[in-house]
Amino acid sequence: MNVPTIEMDREQAKEKLKAYRRELHHGADEVFKAAAQGYEALAKGLKLIDIGQAITQGGTFPDQFPHLAIARADRQVVKCELRRGRTTFDASREGRGSILIVQIANDYGNIWETKYTRIPIVPADVMQELRAMNRSVDLRRYHILWEVEAWYDRNPIEPPVDPFLLLHIGGSLYAVLAEWDLTELERSVMRGLVGR
Repeated sequence: MNVPTIEMDREQAKEKLKAYRRELHHGADEVFKAAAQGYEALAKGLKLIDIGQAITQGGTFPDQFPHLAIARADRQVVKCELRRGRTTFDASREGRGSILIVQIANDYGNIWETKYTRIPIVPADVMQELRAMNRSVDLRRYHILWEVEAWYDRNPIEPPVDPFLLLHIGGSLYAVLAEWDLTELERSVMRGLVGR
């Protein structure tokens, strides 16, 4: 998947992080806190993604649904709503939690449409990478960004191929923790679980 990322030399990121941390001691605002978290991730060698920018630059299908989607990593299906200039990704269960609103400049006017797609699984080898980084394997803490194969009116079938595992930093900023390609076996298992 080709998405714009924010990258920086680790030493340069450490210097910026020091400056932000000094300011945080003086009661800096949420912007400084999010910037400090971003520089901390860059200092660890992680890439960052501005999710709104990535989804906008990812383009849309002819029906105006985005090529890229984001949802919490512990879910199986995401609902995408297009309405009045905003795109909503809702992977909640019965309307509780995990709704992401992404502001995307568009020209689809006053429509209100809803479609669904599959959320990729986080395979065992990626879970092991998280453990090796001393990170939690509780998928509720993470999001997945992926290239959508197809949007469906209901019962999405075709699973995605190449997702990113993300950690929310603040605002529209996410750190990339892992990238992988789902194998044909993993995609076949996902197809077999449709409707369960």
